[in-house]
Amino acid sequence: MADSSDIRYPIFVTQQGSMYTLRIRELLLLVHDADLQNGYEELLERKKQVIDWAREIGLIDELPPPSPPPFGAAARPVGLSCGNFPSLNRLRKAIF
Repeated sequence: MADSSDIRYPIFVTQQGSMYTLRIRELLLLVHDADLQNGYEELLERKKQVIDWAREIGLIDELPPPSPPPFGAAARPVGLSCGNFPSLNRLRKAIF
């Protein structure tokens, strides 16, 4: 199997106040950080550790495969008012 950097799990990022939360659902990894770049690097390091460990003990095929994010998560406008964009508002209503 490819090395850990070639296994591309989707990363979900949310912000609450000045803190960012980054997670990889399939690997049950979660990082909180005030700096987005630091959090991202820490999450990638944790992902590498999990994948390397699974490979080392011969269970790499037991890890869940990467899955695409749900369509709603990818299409949902975050921090954007749909009121100024009528076509986007119609799309949002059709999806949700």
